[in-house]
Amino acid sequence: MVADEGRQLESDLRIALLTGAVGWRDRNSDYGAAEMAVMAVLAASVAAVVTVLVVSAGLPARGAAWTGASRWAAAAVGSATLLAAVAPTLAWPWGWRHRTATSIWPLAVVRAAAATLVAGCWTVLLGTAAPWPAWILGSVVGGEVVLTGWLFGIAPSGRQWWWRLQRSSIHLGILAVSLVVLVVRPGIIGDLVLVLLTFQAIAAGTGLTCAGLDWLRRIVDRRTERKVELRLAAARTEMSEWLHDEPLTKLRLIALRMVRHERDPVAAAAELTELIHDLRIRQLEEAIAGGSAELADLFAPYLQLARDSGVELVEVPGYEESQQRLDEQARHRVHRALGVLVPNAIAAGAVSLRLRVGADPGGAVVIEIEDDAGGFDLAAVPPGRGLDRLRRELGAEGLTRVPVDGGSLMRVRVEPDAGGDAAAIGGSSVGAR
Repeated sequence: MVADEGRQLESDLRIALLTGAVGWRDRNSDYGAAEMAVMAVLAASVAAVVTVLVVSAGLPARGAAWTGASRWAAAAVGSATLLAAVAPTLAWPWGWRHRTATSIWPLAVVRAAAATLVAGCWTVLLGTAAPWPAWILGSVVGGEVVLTGWLFGIAPSGRQWWWRLQRSSIHLGILAVSLVVLVVRPGIIGDLVLVLLTFQAIAAGTGLTCAGLDWLRRIVDRRTERKVELRLAAARTEMSEWLHDEPLTKLRLIALRMVRHERDPVAAAAELTELIHDLRIRQLEEAIAGGSAELADLFAPYLQLARDSGVELVEVPGYEESQQRLDEQARHRVHRALGVLVPNAIAAGAVSLRLRVGADPGGAVVIEIEDDAGGFDLAAVPPGRGLDRLRRELGAEGLTRVPVDGGSLMRVRVEPDAGGDAAAIGGSSVGAR
């Protein structure tokens, strides 16, 4: 049973390699630094193969199967076929990707046929010299093998892949066909040897490319890990300094004033409440920077601030609306808006607050904060105030005021980045008022 599973896995891996990474990669995925280095090697290898084909077509056809104008046709067909076969891989980083699931078997058959055609054009053009530069073809194969192997979590070893190619059905098929041809036409043994040598050169080029690119990836991974470690160390140092300079210093000052009877319990409690809010804001900023903040996390510290200030929360966002994630830009703008509008309403003497969240028909995030703290003229806010900076940041359509009975309804509209999750926000559709 285990042997059967092993053979099935081997068969699946061969199909994957024939198809290439594009046939298996998620459409929304991008290449990492090491994969982009592979792309550079792959592009250079394709350019080298095309150059050899074109230059060979213009050289004297000594020992080559084709002569005359047909050599230029072979060069054109071989180059176009190679470019078409590798184009999906080369185009991936630029966003040119298939929109629907690709059928694996037809893609594998097409790419195998393309490889055969390119090898055929190579042989008829180079003749007796075909085996010696054929490692360049192996470099193209090696680039595709590495990208596919990394996608499946396999680190391709050059020696391992060379040995696999020797035992592959492709190699055995070439040997079988060569023996049959040798029996039928014994006089072309020299040509058969050239074909076998060409295949070995391609296999060697594939193995060396796999080994080199795997070594390159280890170097890139080590450098990336080092950069991550340095960033984490800097973040820890910054957090340590902030804890020392802000919360700990304030706590020591509050404790000292209470010991000296310079603060009564009510005043000390108010200072501690303010400190707790500052800690919540810092925790929220860390969550936003880490990409884990949901709408509920953005609202939480300001809802608690309102409760601690004695303001009644008449309406708050529901569970479904609060569990949505936003892209980084939307998170920062919603956080900024809440940090200005909620404290402003509390400072203006609001007794109650209503907070709503939803999405408009265009997919933008819409936040509404309604208070009963009286009205004001948004256009008359003095320059430099937090509300004025927020208005300039969000734009005329991003921040608007709607007069309501006894107060104001501040409406914040935040456009998500392309591909963000803001358009998925469900719940009530705000903004109809």
